[in-house]
Amino acid sequence: MTARAGESIVFRGYRDEVWTALQRAMNEGGAWDGRAVRVHHPPFVVTIDINAQLAGYASEVETRLRAAFPNPRTIRFRMVRQAWKSRLAQHLGLHDVEVGDAAFDAAFWIRAHDAEAVRRLLSDPELRDGLVRSPAWLVEVRDDDGWFGQEFPAGVDMLLLEAPGRVTDPEAIGTMYDAMARLLDGLAREDAEAAE
Repeated sequence: MTARAGESIVFRGYRDEVWTALQRAMNEGGAWDGRAVRVHHPPFVVTIDINAQLAGYASEVETRLRAAFPNPRTIRFRMVRQAWKSRLAQHLGLHDVEVGDAAFDAAFWIRAHDAEAVRRLLSDPELRDGLVRSPAWLVEVRDDDGWFGQEFPAGVDMLLLEAPGRVTDPEAIGTMYDAMARLLDGLAREDAEAAE
């Protein structure tokens, strides 16, 4: 199935197949070593890898789960786990979006272009709970910046879930994957409702 311009595709129908393919590819030759694993299941491409960012004498390692998906409404947001810097930003009035769930609002600092769309997206209590339980410290929808190459038309963006360190525990990765799948379905629902 391929997406036409302005068409919303729900990830739910591909969820189990993509997860099985990711698990199979990650477990080839034993335990997953962090190398990039990419599963193509049009119109989606899901990638997991462990990335090291080098900066001077320090380095930062993160586990990334990314999905290319049709985003005709271009809903963009950035959620970051609360830390002292984000609490300071919130105190200074920079907290854009609260969803009304005290535990979730305490866990994440959210910036969004369309606050109401993000509130609707995060109205699913299972999604919020999954995000809080997941190791992800960053959840973001952004322009794919060419990461997925020229294989996608305009209107395809990237959903990124990023966790600190080397996350290789299958249950932790599964929690991140579940949250990603729910987010993809919610984004498709937002697109479908906007088209009506």
